[in-house]
Amino acid sequence: MTHHFEGRSVVVSGACGGLGQALAQAFGERGARLVLLDRDAAELDALATRLDPGARTAVYDQADPASIAQAMSSVGTIDVFINNAAYMIRKPLLDMEDGEVRHLIDVNLTGAILMAMAAARAMRDRGGVIVNLASQLAFTSEHERAVYSAAKAGLVQFTKNAAREWIRHGIRVCAIAPGVVRTNMTDNLSDEVRRRLMSRVPTGEMIGPDAIARLVALIASDEASSFVGQTLIADNGYLLQ
Repeated sequence: MTHHFEGRSVVVSGACGGLGQALAQAFGERGARLVLLDRDAAELDALATRLDPGARTAVYDQADPASIAQAMSSVGTIDVFINNAAYMIRKPLLDMEDGEVRHLIDVNLTGAILMAMAAARAMRDRGGVIVNLASQLAFTSEHERAVYSAAKAGLVQFTKNAAREWIRHGIRVCAIAPGVVRTNMTDNLSDEVRRRLMSRVPTGEMIGPDAIARLVALIASDEASSFVGQTLIADNGYLLQ
């Protein structure tokens, strides 16, 4: 294994989810000094023990700006920030409560922006890389995903604009838009929804979280230094239709 990140501090938000764990493992295997962020202290401790007993952890709530500020100020040096934390519910748009709409936006857009800004402040004097986790839904529509899709589309646009503004500080910002990834989010899909989604995927398969993690490690590495402000779509061909 080539240690692209030997000695570098890599912060992963949403580290305890299926994709988050794969991301943390991928960077750990590549020599990174891990900092893992999530809401559940016990799960964070268990993950750190399994992946790297030397990993640092911080508990925070991505829907709470004060919690974000406190967590990000505690992590110290940041060389790479993986902006992964997300939240999704499936519900008809007209049945959604105002609070559900706000929470989706707070976590997936506002919180993600605040996390990236905090990381950029930590990187301002020394440079770094920020990778935002968007979604294929930023580029298409899907039943009962309107607010989530809007938030992820906003994150794609934020990536472009932040990249333009922060590159002068040596901060490279980019994003990846995964397709249907096999995680705890998709484990709870009904058979009908699963069949509908897979009917639109030319490969007929969900993407393994490890595959996305490897791509994230690539675009966060020095080998991808020219990849600035863009969003890599990794969807097993979902958007070809």
